[in-house]
Amino acid sequence: MPSRQFCVVAVLTATIFVFGSVWCSQSLADEGGAADKLESSTTSHQLEPHELGDTPNVLRFGNVILAGQPDQQMFEELKQRGITTVLTLREPVELEWDEKQVAEAAGLRFFQLPVQGPDDLTTEMFDKSLEIIRSAKSDEKVLVHCAAASRVGAVWMAHRIVDGKLSVEEARKEARRVGLRAPVLEAKVLEYIESKKSPR
Repeated sequence: MPSRQFCVVAVLTATIFVFGSVWCSQSLADEGGAADKLESSTTSHQLEPHELGDTPNVLRFGNVILAGQPDQQMFEELKQRGITTVLTLREPVELEWDEKQVAEAAGLRFFQLPVQGPDDLTTEMFDKSLEIIRSAKSDEKVLVHCAAASRVGAVWMAHRIVDGKLSVEEARKEARRVGLRAPVLEAKVLEYIESKKSPR
């Protein structure tokens, strides 16, 4: 009898070991797959020249379009090009026409986070901008624009450090390619990044 009991215990132990090994392997595979997916989403794209009619300084990064100001006629074409969301960093008074009205008439989601100077680059503004950029999907592109893409460059720098995990220097190079020129705007980006590191 003791021998038989020993055999039963041995079989049960072996079964538990095999089941546990399989479960662990599957869990690690799932975690690895998720990590690979996250990494590919941030590393598989690069800034590339893009065309939106006469719109100045247009670059594309995956499903995010970064640009200067599109004209009214271009808004009628944006949805046909897969763009469903527009974020402008301009004040309404900077234009002689109502961009919100034109965008919504074209069936686009429209967000306006005006940046007239460095003081407008607040934590809340950066947080909301990055949230909008993250909404980009394969069939739902996001257009982020200002007048000539300088302000866009500041938002892009923040996005690439926070979401893309780039170093400050790497993100700075991208931002300058997008259009960032003003050191005061870059300084606000760095303040925002530091605030994200601070314990809450």
